[in-house]
Amino acid sequence: MANINKTIDIAKNLILNGQDKEKYMLYPYTTENLVGLFQQINVSGKDCLTINGSFDQSLDMALLGAKSITAFDINPLTIPYAELKIALILTGYREDIYFKFLNSYYDVLEEYAYHPKIFEYIKKNLSEPSLIFWQDLMNSFNKREIGSGLLYDGYPYYEQKEFVNYMQDNNYQKLQKQLPNTSIELLEENIVTLSNCLTKSYDIMYFSNIICYPNPIYDGKNYEEKLYAYKEMIDSYSTHLNKEGKIISYIYDPFNNQGCDEFPIFDQSLREKVFSGDEYSYIYFPSYFTNTKDGCLVYTKK
Repeated sequence: MANINKTIDIAKNLILNGQDKEKYMLYPYTTENLVGLFQQINVSGKDCLTINGSFDQSLDMALLGAKSITAFDINPLTIPYAELKIALILTGYREDIYFKFLNSYYDVLEEYAYHPKIFEYIKKNLSEPSLIFWQDLMNSFNKREIGSGLLYDGYPYYEQKEFVNYMQDNNYQKLQKQLPNTSIELLEENIVTLSNCLTKSYDIMYFSNIICYPNPIYDGKNYEEKLYAYKEMIDSYSTHLNKEGKIISYIYDPFNNQGCDEFPIFDQSLREKVFSGDEYSYIYFPSYFTNTKDGCLVYTKK
């Protein structure tokens, strides 16, 4: 967070006025099938670059043994949210307390949601900027205002546990042991320009579902040009890949062929035209939303 006071102002304007909602709202949990993805992509011992978002992608990578994780997002609010999740886990709270503390959007009566006594325990694991951020918001708003003001109305964790690794079985306890051994860096960066300032190479780059929503990134281009622009972006990031490294892009229900003008990645013939060549492949697994399949476009550096 380059300027904590500016980040706090963004959060307060979002809570009070819904200002720039599309830019700054937070995803409480991922809606990607990370279990299906990471059954086919090995991150153990790997240096990983990923979208920050809900931070669940990073938590799953840490659980599965990633050596290092660089999580980036253009939204500055994702950094204090990620650090809040990290602090809860590192403090040693049980899995149920972790989710109850974060669950103010879904259950306003939940007594543990943003509970000040819990916050007193976890704040030792927050960076100073994130501590200032959360302390200011908790002094200014109640748990319902924070939850409904900052978070998208997505799906609560208990409806999607089967799709996220660290939510399953005893994996949360395993994550508590694994997380301190994982090097994590959080960046406020734009995906279009980040590749120009990377200073290390990676084995895995995971761009989440950004490929499904190219309009805000490539405004002014037609739908075919947007896919070619995305491909050029992959090429720019490939210079920071180790040999056999992979760039992974998540596609919801890739065969629906609906809304191609707005979501050109769903045009299967165009997708196959643009992302041709031996370096591109696909993996598929059950969809979170439907009875069909989700998939990932995978670029592998030869």
